[in-house]
Amino acid sequence: MRVVVLGLGNSVLADDAVGLKVADRVEALLAGGPPAGGVEVEVCRNESGGWDVLDYVEGADVLVLIDASTDSTLAPGELRWYDPHALTAFTSGRLRGVHNIDMFAALDYARRMGLRVPSEIHVLGIGVQDVRTFTEDCTPAVAAAVEPAAAAVLARLAAANTAAG
Repeated sequence: MRVVVLGLGNSVLADDAVGLKVADRVEALLAGGPPAGGVEVEVCRNESGGWDVLDYVEGADVLVLIDASTDSTLAPGELRWYDPHALTAFTSGRLRGVHNIDMFAALDYARRMGLRVPSEIHVLGIGVQDVRTFTEDCTPAVAAAVEPAAAAVLARLAAANTAAG
């Protein structure tokens, strides 16, 4: 089973970088060795989304996305696992141009074209405070969430490994 952990965000927009930072931490924690049970885990980062995501996920069985969440019900640094099917309701699903497509629509089009993309998707959102200031540093509450978010991802990987095994 191949699992892709994909951190999303913008590395120079304060809290928007949190998905990338969590991916860095997950990768560091996995450096001691892969999870048991023959699960191949690849940790990636992406700052553009859309079609570019297909380069990372084609051929994967499971996708774990980590991203900043502007969900107003989340406090800065609060973690929430989202149902990816519910998230598609927030996107248009329409192709507005070859350079302007949301990630879930790109995955759907890839499936329709016969590409093998993950059928199992886990989305971890992290509440943010500031996604507009140009800085490579997250606000304190969001920075403090990096370690718990990485632990949540590893727990999700362990659960996926147990289910597969």
